[in-house]
Amino acid sequence: MFSDNKLARQKLINKPMRKYTRVVWSLYFGTLLVEIICAVARAVLFLGIFVLVNTFVDAILSGYRIHNPIYTLTGEGRVEYLVSVAKFVAVISIFPIILSVLTIVPALFGTRILPDVIWPWWIKTEAGKLSDRQEEIIDDIIKTFPEKHQQEIHRRRAKLGKRFEIRMIPNSQEEEITRFGDKIYITTALLESKYLGALLARELSHVLSFDSQVERALARFRLYPTAPVLQGAKAAGPHVTKQFFYASDGGRTQATTALGCLVVLLMILAGGELGVAAFCGKWNNFRREREFDADRLAQACGQGEALTEYVQKYKVYDIATPEFLLAMPYSEHRLERLRLRGQGDGGEDVWPSYQSLIGVILFFVVLAALTLGVLLIIPSTRDQLYTYTPQGQATAQAIRATEAANDADIDAGTAFLVGKWSVVEQPETIMIFLDNGRVGLKSGEGREIYDNFLYYMKKKQFYWPLGSRDSEYTVEVSSDNNTVTLVNKSDPAKRMTLKRL
Repeated sequence: MFSDNKLARQKLINKPMRKYTRVVWSLYFGTLLVEIICAVARAVLFLGIFVLVNTFVDAILSGYRIHNPIYTLTGEGRVEYLVSVAKFVAVISIFPIILSVLTIVPALFGTRILPDVIWPWWIKTEAGKLSDRQEEIIDDIIKTFPEKHQQEIHRRRAKLGKRFEIRMIPNSQEEEITRFGDKIYITTALLESKYLGALLARELSHVLSFDSQVERALARFRLYPTAPVLQGAKAAGPHVTKQFFYASDGGRTQATTALGCLVVLLMILAGGELGVAAFCGKWNNFRREREFDADRLAQACGQGEALTEYVQKYKVYDIATPEFLLAMPYSEHRLERLRLRGQGDGGEDVWPSYQSLIGVILFFVVLAALTLGVLLIIPSTRDQLYTYTPQGQATAQAIRATEAANDADIDAGTAFLVGKWSVVEQPETIMIFLDNGRVGLKSGEGREIYDNFLYYMKKKQFYWPLGSRDSEYTVEVSSDNNTVTLVNKSDPAKRMTLKRL
């Protein structure tokens, strides 16, 4: 882990602070690219769920000749329904990514743009505000820090404003401190402890930099916890496998088993954090370095002896963990650096610098280039981008003229059919056409059931989506315009004759 040469180790311990913003940009960019796979999985999963729900409802209601209410909520037609669902699924798919980007980008500038609690993964509801006496204790501790560090702490606190807050947890037994977002939580036992200054300096190093917001940005890639999905799959897996190998006629087949595995995989991917898992080794290396730097700030604030004693007292029981999964450095490594650094000022650049504007510009230029490249691959988007060229605009204008003519044709057909028509083959059935493009069925004294229709007067075509059955007819109009015969295009034997009332 460390060099055997003492001088080399000393140089390693006291090396200047790296430009951590560059590390965060590179790691986050790679994580973001992998998270796109999760967004696609979310789109597939939720689209499948919506289609299954609609098909199930449609199958039940069509037997009773009742209009599917899902169509009414989303646009009164199958095409409109699919468009509405696609928009909703796109929002769900991209929402965690947008939320994460809006969290990390401002944080690297030292500011925030999102509300403090917009995605409450964990909120300490039992924590309360500090009393006047407790605030005085905190202020007195900070006043013992060197002047330059006091000024930097006050400057960064002022930049966060009311977002930064120290809250108290009623616990007189454990000397603990933790952070969440822009807040620090301290137990009442630690408030009276000699370790308060050391631990407070460490947490200030995280909260008043961008560490906490980086963690929140990574957490916001997750739409829902995937652990229950994994537990359920592990519990059901052996049972499914047993059914497969000892299957009777009613048992599991290989296709259904594969389908179940695919659904589980989609649910896991749709939850998000695939990119975080793919880069967990690099992220944990960054976390360990920041923990060492937090120790360095505590030592620079004159709290090195108290921090060393605290680590020796409470953090000696390390658990053997693969390095890429180790987010917190081993206590022995922390103690080694504390001892080698001694009681000096901790070196220069104790605080990580914020990102310069040029870095953010380059990030978004590359991101925009990749986004444009993906959009150009998608045919519909490529065609839409084509409309911005002079040739594309001329083509779009011609298409709009054709659509306007078709709309006029549809309006003419609609006006022609407006009114009540009796079905000759079933005299008790009356069809009621409205001028808003809807048709109603009324059998005897029963209630009216409405659906959409389209009628092309010149083309003599009639399109009627009835529930899950999309029917297209050719239209034969009598010379007196009082009788219409509808012939099903897919099955010409099916005819319906309407007589104007």
